[in-house]
Amino acid sequence: MMLVDTHVLVWAVENNPRLGAQARHEVDTALANDTLAISAISFWEIAMLVDKERLEVDEALDPWRQRLLDAGLVEIPIRRIESSSQQRANGQRRCSRRTDGCWIGAEACGASMPRNKSSRRLSSARRG
Repeated sequence: MMLVDTHVLVWAVENNPRLGAQARHEVDTALANDTLAISAISFWEIAMLVDKERLEVDEALDPWRQRLLDAGLVEIPIRRIESSSQQRANGQRRCSRRTDGCWIGAEACGASMPRNKSSRRLSSARRG
């Protein structure tokens, strides 16, 4: 499973040249093999960027998200939210240097669902 960050998803969908050729190849290969994943929190982050007018999406976000999922993108649900003190109590080490002490963990749960493995690109999932 290849978990990509929000900006990688956005650049892949936009076919943005900031996503280099090698990264583009890796993303496309993972998508074709049903192993390209994004945390559900990334869709929230994209919604916040759209609300702040820092990102444009050419359609409503729900159908945009669904189109990406239909293209083979795997959405990893948010599993838990814990403070750093809860992590220490559970014997986990702190994953972040953030001072607010919070972290959000996304975990692949049942993410391997069979899909049509036809040639796919996220940029072709864009509307229009």
